[in-house]
Amino acid sequence: MVFSPPTILRDIVSPEIACKIIIKISTRARRLRLRVEPAWDCIVLVRPRAASDKAVTSFVAKNKDWILDRLNTLPARVPFSEGAVIPFEGNDHVIAIRPASKARVWREGKTICVTSHTGHLHLHVENWLKQEARKRISALVGEMATKFGFGLIRITMKDMRTRWGSCTQDGRLSFSWRLILAPPFVLKYVAAHETAHLMHANHSPAFKRAKLELLKPYSVDPGIARLWLSRYGAGLYRFG
Repeated sequence: MVFSPPTILRDIVSPEIACKIIIKISTRARRLRLRVEPAWDCIVLVRPRAASDKAVTSFVAKNKDWILDRLNTLPARVPFSEGAVIPFEGNDHVIAIRPASKARVWREGKTICVTSHTGHLHLHVENWLKQEARKRISALVGEMATKFGFGLIRITMKDMRTRWGSCTQDGRLSFSWRLILAPPFVLKYVAAHETAHLMHANHSPAFKRAKLELLKPYSVDPGIARLWLSRYGAGLYRFG
């Protein structure tokens, strides 16, 4: 359950800041904690179900300076527009308008070319990024799944906010299209992680061994991939 009740916070911080604090009630959390959510330009306060409003307000008051500092240092958003610099497979690319071509969006070196002069340029770029992500992830998952004897795997691209991929009990995989913005080794890591879940619906030692086996042909270090996502993953939500 997630909600934003500025009524219990506005006496401590301004209404504008209170509205940027999203409170998430957790049945598993044992203590109050804060984290930055760049995708929503806000701070998430994880609240144990047993925590009182008084405890919440006291906790926010104690961490007011931290909250203000993190909100003020959120990186600027970068819309998909002409001249914008965005990452593609971990490298900066410039969005540029080009004369009409059969393709609406394509890549030339480190330039993402778009034929559109309309207000839909951002949609064309986003759709192209989704297609590129699907193309690469589908190929990777296809290669990896055959090692487990699986045939065609249903893959869905989403704009997830709390995870980079998921696997359902019936074997359907979902991935964040924003993985195409990250370096290829990160995308391969997430693809292997979710593909390994086709065999093990947990994070057991057997699952970890399966993931390592899937990553071996690609020479991907899972520790480095996790570290990259921890440090830079949230920044991918600043684009588009």
